[in-house]
Amino acid sequence: MGKIVFIGDSLTKGTEYGGVTASDTFAYKIGTANGYAPADILRKGVSSDTAYGVLNRIQTDVIDHAPDVCALMIGVNDWWTGTTMANFEASLSAISAAVRGAGIKLIVITSNFQRGSCAQISAQEQYVRKTEAMPNDGIVDVFREMTTRGLTGDYMQYFADIVHFSKAGHNYVAEVAARAKHAGFFLP
Repeated sequence: MGKIVFIGDSLTKGTEYGGVTASDTFAYKIGTANGYAPADILRKGVSSDTAYGVLNRIQTDVIDHAPDVCALMIGVNDWWTGTTMANFEASLSAISAAVRGAGIKLIVITSNFQRGSCAQISAQEQYVRKTEAMPNDGIVDVFREMTTRGLTGDYMQYFADIVHFSKAGHNYVAEVAARAKHAGFFLP
C-alpha cells in the first residue's frame, strides 16, 4: 500500500486539544482502517490555516510525498476570517488542479460545524458547500452529519473545546468515513 496525506488546519492536525494523540486522530483511524501502515499516514494540519495556506504548501506537504490519496479538510478558518468566496473558490480550484494533476486521488472531508446562531451556521455552510463543489474524487460530509447531531443536542461529546475534536469527535469522523457509501474512497 502507498501513502495517504491528510491536509488542512488544526482539525486535521488534531493533537493539541483534549489529550488527543496521533493514534487518536481521524487521520490515523481512517488510514489504518484502509490498510495504510502508520508511517504512511501523513497528517499535514497547520493551526489556523486557510485554503490559501494549504495551496501555498500543497507541493511540499502533498505532491512531494507522492501519495496515492490526499484527504482535504479546510474552510473553517476561511469562514472565521472572512475570506471572500471568490478567493476561497480560487484556492480550492488551484488545490484540486495541483493534486489531481499530479495523479493523486482527492477526497474532501467537510469541516465540523461550529456552534453558534443559525445565521452563523448557515454562513459556515456556504464555505462547506464550495469545498464540496471543487473537483474531487469523493466527499465525506462531516458538516452535515454533525449539524444533524447538533440539532438533536447530541454533539458536545465530540468537542475538546469550542472548535476542535475530542477523542470521541475523531472517532465519529472515522466512523462517518467508514460508512458503506464511502467504500473505497481512501484506497488508491
